[in-house]
Order: sequence, then C-alpha cells, then structure tokens
Amino acid sequence: MARMNLGSPMTRRPRDSLGMKANGTIGNQQTTRRRSHMATPTNTTTRTGKEMGNSSGPLHEYMGAVRARDDDETIERPTRTPSEKQSMVQWITINGIRALTLFDSGCTLDTISPQFASAADIQVKNLVKMVPLQLGVVSSRSVIHKGARVGFSFQGITAKDEYFDILPVAKYDVVIGIPMMKKLGICLDFDKMVLRYRGGSVRPLDEKEESSVSARRAGMRNAFHQKVE
Repeated sequence: MARMNLGSPMTRRPRDSLGMKANGTIGNQQTTRRRSHMATPTNTTTRTGKEMGNSSGPLHEYMGAVRARDDDETIERPTRTPSEKQSMVQWITINGIRALTLFDSGCTLDTISPQFASAADIQVKNLVKMVPLQLGVVSSRSVIHKGARVGFSFQGITAKDEYFDILPVAKYDVVIGIPMMKKLGICLDFDKMVLRYRGGSVRPLDEKEESSVSARRAGMRNAFHQKVE
C-alpha cells in the first residue's frame, strides 16, 4: 500500500468536460478533491443515515462506535520521516508524454487524471453504465462514468490497449493498481524499496524529486481548472 489521504473529503461539481475528448459532459459527476488511493469500485449504493438507523449518517455511527475509555484520554500521533512515507512513484510514458505514476497495491482500479488525458490526447468515452466508487474513508464515495483504452510503456515493458478509469487523482497523472500490476508482473518491494518487474527493477523517485514534480503538476492543474471553469 502506497499512501492514504484520510482528510475529510471535499467534493465539487466540475463544469463541462474538463477539456477531455469525450461524448457528453461530466457536469453531473460528483468528484472528490482529496483522493484516497485505496479506491475500490463497488456495485452497492450509498445508504442514508436513516437506513443505517442513525440520522447523522454512517460516518457518525462508525465514529461513535470507536470511543476512548475516558473522554480526556489522549494519544500522540507520531511524526513520520519522508523516508517512512515514501511511496512507489515512477514514470510511465503514454502517447509520448511522461506521466507521474503512483503504483498502489491498495487500489483495485487503474486510473488516469482528466488533465493528463487531455494533455496526452487520450480519447475518453462515457461508460455504458456508471460505477459507484468506494473510497478509503467511510461514507466517502464518488462515481466512475468515464474511461479510456490506451497503451503505455514502463521500463521497457509495452502494454497495448489497456483500460483506465478517468478520475480526478490528486498529485499524480496516473495510478496503477492491483489489476495492472498483476498483469505486468510488477511487485512493490518495500524492504529494498524498489519496483520489481519482469526482467529487472527500478528505484522509485525520492521524496525530494517527487515533491518537486508534484508542485509543478499542481500549478498545471490549477491553470487547467481555471481554464475550464
């Protein structure tokens, strides 16, 4: 598992199609600003607080079940060093453009951000049937309703016509999850801190390099959102 963002989810309703080449718009899509890479598509629908037997909703019920023995009891949250928090991040190439990619062993889908899809001229299409998306925090859900098929290369491995969901991923251009890693024989070795693949291995980007690239990507994303809004 690479990383989870457990902050309170914030949602917004994007306008138009975010510049993607797709049929229709995503004006009715509810998306999540703060992503959790522990994302799991599900066929269930969100139950209301009333259905959960609690008018405040499932998150309130869940948190209410976890209580300290004493309301005054506290605990220190440890500070993690950059090396302890280092994720498995590397580059893949899509349509000749390098994509900052998180390899996430806790994610059951493979996804591309709409910004990168637009920049790489990826043909995005509406799904025949929308798929509910369960994020890694209780009661945090979104919907997948766009996807694309595209090839990419990684360390000499060439993948052709692979399916990706189109989702607003924070920090990264692409997230490669369990399905693609299994298919390509990619293994995350956190002991040696390397990404292993058939025929070799490569170290992930270090924290300083990843932060530098992410900062530049954040500026590009802000400009992108200002352009489409």
